[in-house]
Amino acid sequence: MEQGSWVVGVAWALSAQAGLVRPALLARRLGALGAGGGALAVAGTGWGSVLALATVIALVAASIRLRDMVLLVIASVAALFIVPPVVGLWFPGVLSAALALLLAGLALVGAAVLVARRRRGGPQVLT
Repeated sequence: MEQGSWVVGVAWALSAQAGLVRPALLARRLGALGAGGGALAVAGTGWGSVLALATVIALVAASIRLRDMVLLVIASVAALFIVPPVVGLWFPGVLSAALALLLAGLALVGAAVLVARRRRGGPQVLT
C-alpha cells in the first residue's frame, strides 16, 4: 500500500508537467512531495530501495532540467531520509557506507550548483 502514494505523486507531477493540472508549478512540487514520501515508505526493502533511489535521482534530474530550486530542496530532503537506510542495506562496511554517503552528498551539491547557475527568470512552468 505504501507504493500507492508514490504512484499518485508521480502521476500528479507528470500530469502537471503535461499541463493537465493547474497551477502546474505547485502541482509538480506537490507531486514530487508525494513521490518522495512514497519512496521513503518503501526504502527499507530490497526492491523499494531501488525505487527510492531512482525517485531521488529522477527528482534531482528534473530539478536541474526545469531549473527549479524548490524541487531540488524536495529531492535533497528525500535523499536525506532515503540514502542512509539504503546505504546500510547495500553496503555493510563502514568505509563503503561513508564513501557512498559522501558521493551522494557531492552529487547533490553539484546539482545545486547547476540549478543555481542555470536559473534565470525562475523555474520553467511548462517545457
